[in-house]
This record gives sequence, structure tokens and C-alpha cells, in this order.
Amino acid sequence: MLADGANCNMFEYRGTTDVYFVDFRDLYVDGNHENNTSGRFLYSPQPGSERLADVRILNVYCRDFPDEGIYTENPWGWRIVGCVIEMCGGPGVHVTKGSDFALINNKINKNDIGAKLGTNGARIIGNYFLSLIHISEPT
Repeated sequence: MLADGANCNMFEYRGTTDVYFVDFRDLYVDGNHENNTSGRFLYSPQPGSERLADVRILNVYCRDFPDEGIYTENPWGWRIVGCVIEMCGGPGVHVTKGSDFALINNKINKNDIGAKLGTNGARIIGNYFLSLIHISEPT
């Protein structure tokens, strides 16, 4: 759980080289929205060639982050599978561009927007979007 007043991302990558094969699995992560004004579970804003690639997010319960649950700008090889992402202040999942992205068998519940996907080559399979959720294209 993010500490009161932390106002930061739980995991963030802003590196200058590619990083491959990162796993987040079997976690409970809580953004403590009542006591934070900003923050995400995972933030990877690399629009260029330096990126966090081949990321697997498996069986993660992600809840109550003030911003997006998961945000990436270039998700080459990302797989989000079997997760619950709910009650975030922004989209549960926000992908601005990129390719080879998969969102499979997740429950995405009670976020501001369910999923905001600007990626080409995405596979969206068997997800359950619940409670005032819509899928939106980026502006």
C-alpha cells in the first residue's frame, strides 16, 4: 500500500536502455487514494526505443490508485493476464501507442475509464468490464 501522502508511482521505469522480461505476479497493490492525490501501480512513459519490454503482469489485484492503474507508452510484448484492476481515478489500463500488447481474462471494475488503448496489434480477450466502464480511444 502506498503510504499516506506518498503521491508517487509504486513501480516506475524511465531508463535510457531497454529492459526485458519483467514479471509482476501474485501481488496485492493498493494506491491508498483517500490519502494520495497522484500515483499509479506501474508507470512506464518511454515513447521511444528505450522501453520496458516483454512485461508480464499476472494475477495482480490492483486497486485504488489516484491515477491510472497501469500506464505505458510503448508496450512491446506486454501481457496483462488474470488481474483485477479496480477503483482507480484514471483508466485501469492506459496504453498510448505501441504494438504486441495483450489484455487477457481480467476484471476491470469501477475505474474512471476501463481501458484507454492507443496501441495497434492489441489482443483483448475474455475481459470483464464492470460498472460505468467504457473503452476509449486516446485523444
